[in-house]
Amino acid sequence: MNKSLIVLVGILSLFFASSGFAFIVTADTASVELLMDSINEPGTLNTKNAAFLPDSLLNTKSLAEDLPLSSDQICMSLGEFQESEDFELIKSEAAQTIKFKGDISKGVKITATCGKNKEELIQLVQSHGLEEGSTVQNCNALCSEIRCCLITLKRDVEGETVVLISRGVLNSLLIIGIVLVIAGVAILILNKKRKITGVFVILAGILFLILYWISQLSVMYISV
Repeated sequence: MNKSLIVLVGILSLFFASSGFAFIVTADTASVELLMDSINEPGTLNTKNAAFLPDSLLNTKSLAEDLPLSSDQICMSLGEFQESEDFELIKSEAAQTIKFKGDISKGVKITATCGKNKEELIQLVQSHGLEEGSTVQNCNALCSEIRCCLITLKRDVEGETVVLISRGVLNSLLIIGIVLVIAGVAILILNKKRKITGVFVILAGILFLILYWISQLSVMYISV
């Protein structure tokens, strides 16, 4: 294998190993996926790690737009965050909304389960060891005779702190990407015998630029 390629692979490996972060989905995306799984597998309790961005909302009406459910078939509970000042459950005739009021993104575990009606959902909640029976009973969802689902928040025992990747790291991704692309082009122009090396350097630069772009859109999870 080309020595330059080995060096590049080593640099990339060290960067990812030392960065200590991984991608995690946002709360709304996770909730849609969980509800879809619960619809396809009635009675199961599905769980996914997710993140709430500062001042973000999790709304049943928005979730229903991507599901074969109506807003009034979805109940919501703050679960283990009932006493937290960071979260608020807002109920109205049109929808239920979990509002995250924190100024730093927070990682949680979101759970979802669905029953053929509200009565079965209460039984499922109890069988799964959740303490949301009264929440479902008092939920303003009109699902007494049709499918009824519950979204619940649980604490992430591995650490709740989710931060956006620092601006310094973002800038490093951008600078490294640009430098590698320029270096690769220079190699192609000045040393035609090392075209393969130049191409790999350019590809590595493009990879860093893609990571920079993705990190602008994604939540980055860092365990604490």
